[in-house]
Amino acid sequence: MIGISTKASELLQIFRFKREDEIREIMADTARRRDIGEELADVLYFLLMFAQMNGFDLSYELEKKLEKNSKRYPVEKAKGSNKKKTMKNRSPLRFFNFSVSVLLNQFIFIVQACIF
Repeated sequence: MIGISTKASELLQIFRFKREDEIREIMADTARRRDIGEELADVLYFLLMFAQMNGFDLSYELEKKLEKNSKRYPVEKAKGSNKKKTMKNRSPLRFFNFSVSVLLNQFIFIVQACIF
């Protein structure tokens, strides 16, 4: 659990107190983008390891959470609001452009291979 917090904090430090234009500048820099990708991978690694060690099916948990959010923030009520703009105009399961189940299963396989 500490690994998740530590790595998420490292990621936060890159963006903390930055304006939108500064964030775009950071994301346009190839080296910084590579560093961000590494931090994201670290967060994902620790998250997946924690979930695997404690018996959480993240595919199931994510689908359940997205469904809950779609009920809490339906498009017809959230449209035009900046309160939860990440959910605005999006179907909850179209939020990702990849198969969550496939990605998680592949990563869990890799984590298990490294641990055992």
